[in-house]
Amino acid sequence: MGWIVLLILIAGGAVAYRQLVTMEAEIRAEIAAAEQPPDNSHPPADAEADAESVIVNLIRARPGILQTDLYKELPAWSRRQVQKELLSLERSGRITRRKSGNTYQLSTSD
Repeated sequence: MGWIVLLILIAGGAVAYRQLVTMEAEIRAEIAAAEQPPDNSHPPADAEADAESVIVNLIRARPGILQTDLYKELPAWSRRQVQKELLSLERSGRITRRKSGNTYQLSTSD
């Protein structure tokens, strides 16, 4: 009986450790993306405003959309572009992101 409990505790610890490692990797990626210096090939301000409005309109149309599903809605954009725009929108208060498993659930702040 004691061995079964021990095995369950070890398995639970392994699962929890894997989830923590995944979350740490996501956080490190977001921090690295936020700290990167701007590149010289940055799109014009109008393109940024357009990208923001496209993303906000998609989130408004589908409240609670998962970030991974948003990538599928924008196949022409790289994940990195979408992540950068989402981080900017979150910091400006236009959207909110709530952790949901290995991704984020998105909604507008309106």
